Amino acid sequence: MKVPLEILIYIFTLATRNRGSAASWMLYQRRSKPWFEKQLYEKVLLCDEYEASLFLQCLRRRQTCEEFATSSIKAMSLSGDINVALIMAILSLCKGINNLSLRPHFDMIDNEVPPLIQLLDTLPLKVLSLQIGVPFTSSFTSNVTLFAKITHLEVDDPHMLRDISMASFPQLTHLSLWGSSIKPGLNIPLLVTNILSHITLEVVIFRIENHKQFADFLDRHELNDPRIVLATPRRYLWDDLGRSCMLFWELAEEKAKLREPNHNNHRCFTRSALTNGVRDFMDIDRVPEDHPDYEIVLTNVIGANGRVRASDHETDDDQTDVEAEEE
Repeated sequence: MKVPLEILIYIFTLATRNRGSAASWMLYQRRSKPWFEKQLYEKVLLCDEYEASLFLQCLRRRQTCEEFATSSIKAMSLSGDINVALIMAILSLCKGINNLSLRPHFDMIDNEVPPLIQLLDTLPLKVLSLQIGVPFTSSFTSNVTLFAKITHLEVDDPHMLRDISMASFPQLTHLSLWGSSIKPGLNIPLLVTNILSHITLEVVIFRIENHKQFADFLDRHELNDPRIVLATPRRYLWDDLGRSCMLFWELAEEKAKLREPNHNNHRCFTRSALTNGVRDFMDIDRVPEDHPDYEIVLTNVIGANGRVRASDHETDDDQTDVEAEEE
């Protein structure tokens, strides 16, 4: 029986778990190339300057590079040591991005932010994770419509929402803040109350380092709104093909919709929930489930013979497990 090419491509698409496989399938038949080219370029993950430079070179070698980039690339993650000039060059070509995660391993300086915001304003962004280490002020946002279009927003500076009115985000449904970056002088209960009063907001995520302490803080101030979800800090995972680019938001929304809190008086999900979700996309083995109040810590153990052994290795008389330490 002859199987139609469209059915074969559909099967191969479902079976493709990484960029290397997608690139290989592009050579299967001329008619199959657009299918797998879409998998390669629709969601792009660039983790360092070397990768980003090669990606930009590949785009520029196309005869209609700007048209291709605009029509093909819809989600992008930029992280690591990618410099600001390279970030700007890539985003200037990829004008169709609606989901952007921007997480360089350095804090941007103040005079770099306005040009970036102006560039982001030209994109049809709906989902934005912006970790650039610079507090936003009204002067950064007064002349742009960027935030009026955003539905999902993550920022690393809660002070941003002290200095900017929530009215600047008329379509915002999902907000994520780094609880670990909350500093003295910021009235957290008032901030949370103001955020929750925003009529369109469905989920508020606090990414916190000390889960139990922050949960107790919410209890003391009677901030037990079902829209509040606690999540792991500084954990960003996309699978190789970017299929998990919305997983973080989906996990939070799932918890917010629970009829009852899933842990004590609050809703939360763990680091392993995010990790295993990505591993499912990649069809690889899952990791053990974390406990919300504890964190797995890899330790080194010095045995009786003076040798240093990692705790996740089985040993003789000094055998030990990976230890769990309350945050």
